[in-house]
Amino acid sequence: MAALDAAIIGGGPAGLATAHALHKTLPPGARIAVFERAPRIDIPRGAGLGLEVNGLRALRAIDQGVFDEVMSRHAVSIATSDFRDPQGGVIRSSDTAAVLQASKEKHGLHAVQMGWHELNTTLAARLPPDVEVHTGCRFLRYEEVEGGRLRLYFEGKPAAPVTASLLVAADGYFSNVRRQCVGDGPPDFGGNLVWRARLSSEEAEKHGYPRGKVVWYFGANRMALVFGITGGDVVWTASVTEAELEKVGIDWREVTAGRLDTAAQSADYLTRSEAAGLASRERVLRCFQGYESPLLGLMADTRPEAIVEHGLFVRPAADIRPEWFGKGRVVVLGDAAHPLRPTGQGTNQALEDAHHLGRLIQEAGGQVDDVLLDKWRLQRYLRVGPIMASVEAQGKAAYRADARAATSNASTLERGSMSDRPAGPATSAAVQGAAAAAAGPATSAAVQGAAAAAAAAGAAEAVSGAAGGEGATPAPPPLPVVPDMSAFITGKEEDWPALGSLHDRAGSSTGASSDTASTSRVQQQVKELALSAV
Repeated sequence: MAALDAAIIGGGPAGLATAHALHKTLPPGARIAVFERAPRIDIPRGAGLGLEVNGLRALRAIDQGVFDEVMSRHAVSIATSDFRDPQGGVIRSSDTAAVLQASKEKHGLHAVQMGWHELNTTLAARLPPDVEVHTGCRFLRYEEVEGGRLRLYFEGKPAAPVTASLLVAADGYFSNVRRQCVGDGPPDFGGNLVWRARLSSEEAEKHGYPRGKVVWYFGANRMALVFGITGGDVVWTASVTEAELEKVGIDWREVTAGRLDTAAQSADYLTRSEAAGLASRERVLRCFQGYESPLLGLMADTRPEAIVEHGLFVRPAADIRPEWFGKGRVVVLGDAAHPLRPTGQGTNQALEDAHHLGRLIQEAGGQVDDVLLDKWRLQRYLRVGPIMASVEAQGKAAYRADARAATSNASTLERGSMSDRPAGPATSAAVQGAAAAAAGPATSAAVQGAAAAAAAAGAAEAVSGAAGGEGATPAPPPLPVVPDMSAFITGKEEDWPALGSLHDRAGSSTGASSDTASTSRVQQQVKELALSAV
């Protein structure tokens, strides 16, 4: 195989979206290849997912055609939401359609649900023909060679090593690339065992779950959800805390043994069998004994081979740092970089990762160097960090003994979005405004937020060091203060420029140097501002 400009490990939404983004922003003729472990991209797998305004904006900016097909053929909206206790008592109902309409009027878009498989196959089917896709490839390791390139080794095919200028890790929670590049081991068990299944609307309606309605169950330290996706299909998910597992004699270590190197969304789809599904179904029914009969009936009637069972694995939000996103010519993104609890931002942040990388390359005229990649890592750290902390807090709060207490934190989970919650003491408006002015209008919101945080904390050296300036220090800059998490996640329309729109105007020979100079000016301005604020 000829040398590649970019090798992407992982053929899920994160990897395929990145392939689209790189094809649009690298110079014409760049060789891009995706390496996927599964024998085929189009194997039906996964359950359902939600795309929020920010994820939809990122997807549209990456590829309008993919966005249009996903929205016209696969996206569905929810009309109403019920929040129920274990016995089926309705704690409250919500007019979700009105919430979505308000979002449409304000942002031009609203949250939608769809099948994971449909999003993934659409991304794959609409890849340009010169993007190579190789399946049945298990990534093993890489090594650095002359000229700043990387040599990649696989089990299976390709049999010979592959050389690439850029390596993108989009290989999920248990990323082999991250293990070598970051070296911080596998993610931690997040304290929950999770079950997912996808079935037809006819099967769901038989148990009293109509189309267009989401039903949430909270209480007894358990959580379950039934919602509609593509083609009228319905997904149910259920999760239980480790303490509750112990009460019914289930050891999560035995359940997940031998499956820790597969993605949570697809879990053991390659080896799923009726026998394994029967055991999974028995465990979920045992855990949810005492819940209302419609939910138990839905679970009991689900085909065993349709049930996916996996542990929830996470990384503590407090530990996030720019190095999570790789180093040198290795980029780590999606679940490999920031495994999130399933509260609605996982795929959305993966799409943001891909768009943001493409945007910086586009602004640099198609040239990729270590300065650009370090800038991307810093900006993603500053963007993802507060979101990860909010997701972590919401996810943990959902598991309570009292159903009403659990639902009090779920007022916006019904549409897969984050609630408005403060992430720390508010920085003064004057300091935030001055920091934004120093960063300049062309700098991303993440960098502006970093400038404000640095000014408030007097952390100029940390900002300069993490961004590659002189006097570098290993301490990352403080995360930006986020008084309004919902607005922070949604962002603004101008944060998502369409990839490819600037490429023809950017001079590939001068883009990288001008971008580096701009970054240096921003660093100096932020440093001066922070010193004056102390």
